[in-house]
Amino acid sequence: MMDTKIRFWLIFLTSAFIIMLSVTTVAFSPVTMEEGEVQNIAVGGNTYHIEILIIEDTNPITVTFKVNNQITSQLTEGSSYALQVATLEVLDIILNEAGEAGSGDTVVFT
Repeated sequence: MMDTKIRFWLIFLTSAFIIMLSVTTVAFSPVTMEEGEVQNIAVGGNTYHIEILIIEDTNPITVTFKVNNQITSQLTEGSSYALQVATLEVLDIILNEAGEAGSGDTVVFT
């Protein structure tokens, strides 16, 4: 996963001082994985062993991950799961119904 650092400058004005704080955040490129796929993804000096356990065709559609041998709760699009020094955020869940060309069900997350 490629990361890009974004720096924000916050400036506070008080009666006698100007306070300037620099805040750095890390933005990551989205990752797309198929149901059953496994990847090691490095974030902030930590490596996460991520597996897509199951994508369920329910209403709403859910995905369950296994991260470093911990099984997450069922997550939906827009939901997140706190990791050690990062947050796994589900952006999109794509079902590939039988008969369609392409691979299996996929999930896009950061």
